[in-house]
Amino acid sequence: MKRKTYLQELYNEIMNRFPEHITIEQASKISGVSKTKLKADFQKEYGISYYSYFRKERMKLAAQLLLETKQKIIDIAEAVGYENSSKFAKAFRDVTGFSPSEYRRNMKKPVLFDNELANANKISERRIV
Repeated sequence: MKRKTYLQELYNEIMNRFPEHITIEQASKISGVSKTKLKADFQKEYGISYYSYFRKERMKLAAQLLLETKQKIIDIAEAVGYENSSKFAKAFRDVTGFSPSEYRRNMKKPVLFDNELANANKISERRIV
């Protein structure tokens, strides 16, 4: 199977199961390639690691929920796949530079988190619907 095809199919499967955490091991089984090949192909094709891409997808959704809803932060953490709100808060700060509560207080609209995200969006543009 061609690299782009299996990566697109894998992406679709992961997004269909979102916010479930799909480990690289599970992704490898889903796609039928080794972990090493999957990591290398993903990085080569999209310029960002598998883990980083899907972590940022979770944080994009969390940022949107923080701004568009009045849900509690712990509920948003669960909605994006985090059982532990402290781990969610740390991940959110690592990606955005803000705690979830700071983000909610200070932002008017979601923002792109960094240049890596722009590269990662190539995968969304190529997504097979």
